[in-house]
Amino acid sequence: MKKIFILLITILPFAAFAQITIKGRILNQADTKPLANASVFLSNATNGNKTDADGYFVLQNVKPGKYNMVVSCIGFDKYDQDISIDNSNMIIPAILLFPKSTALKQVTITAKQDLDWLHNYELFKDEFLGTSALSKQCKILNPERLDLTYDKKAGILSASTDDFLIIQNNALGYRIQYLLANFTLNNAGQFNKSFSYYGSVLFEEMDGSPSQKKEWRAKRQEVYEGSLMHFMQAALRNRIDDEGFRVLRLPINTNRPNEDLIQANIRAFTILKKDNKRFRDSLAYWQKKHDLPKFEKKLLPFPLTANELISRTDKKDIYAMGCSFDALYITYDKYHHFNKPFPDTLTSLKNINNSAILFNDPTILFDSNGVVLQPNNITLDGVWARGRMAWLLPLDYEPLKN
Repeated sequence: MKKIFILLITILPFAAFAQITIKGRILNQADTKPLANASVFLSNATNGNKTDADGYFVLQNVKPGKYNMVVSCIGFDKYDQDISIDNSNMIIPAILLFPKSTALKQVTITAKQDLDWLHNYELFKDEFLGTSALSKQCKILNPERLDLTYDKKAGILSASTDDFLIIQNNALGYRIQYLLANFTLNNAGQFNKSFSYYGSVLFEEMDGSPSQKKEWRAKRQEVYEGSLMHFMQAALRNRIDDEGFRVLRLPINTNRPNEDLIQANIRAFTILKKDNKRFRDSLAYWQKKHDLPKFEKKLLPFPLTANELISRTDKKDIYAMGCSFDALYITYDKYHHFNKPFPDTLTSLKNINNSAILFNDPTILFDSNGVVLQPNNITLDGVWARGRMAWLLPLDYEPLKN
């Protein structure tokens, strides 16, 4: 790898944002009395607060953009709503929280912890945090909040939380509060495993020495550069090439069925073959389909521009991206040193700058922050597929400019 020495680097934020205040009040739906100590935050951002004794909250220093505002309180159903912030302060009408209809589960881990739970927790942690060097610097501080269930017959691990899961990311300097709605790991421990998870997350800057904060800023920038967030924001600003990305069309393998269909059949026949051996051939058939390459080995040679990828929608600050029947092969190098691409090496650990987006629907929608609104409508491959909680940055992260 070539090293480039820069004599003088000036570090500045990409842009100066107006700082907005959001105010509101949280009430108990059962008696309309104020709810104190309820958590109110903008998901995937660093703006959060607690309600006071009268149920009022204030979120300060909010940057313009589209967010999902979340309200959480022990014993009540979670509330969330999408909000768009422009350049003016906002007052949210009173929000009613509904008491939970079922009692909270009490999870206790003793000194002699259950071995099955520990096994399930390790499976969860490896997929949720990842197994990279960065992931090893992340720690879940309250794993006892996890409700873990493993269906041995189906080979499915499920997880959720009633309260915030606290993750300390010592590599990026964030203390993360994650309200895990659902986590599913299919065929855990097998070659064809797949997983998905979703929830609401609040980032909090960790305290540290000046040298630690400097290291965190550098590591955050390193994680941001070449990320999916970076690409989406660059595409939105029509700066794909300027930011160091190259986008090529990658034809998909038409002989390979849809990934969701493959996984559904593998799960079904994995269960059925345990009761009836005649389903083994069906399972073997779908496992062979799984092993087929997702993409053709030949890329279309002409780079795509943002104007060819992105279109406006009839909704404010919502955009669409698509690429007919092909996937997108995306290479990142901020110095524009693009080597010959090799699509069949996307999954190799030696691949450090190539990713692919496979569209499960003809188009995906994303907002002005570059956040994909329907993440299940895309499948990521290559570097971006390795991203886990350890690599997550808040929406209001401000990248540094050299």
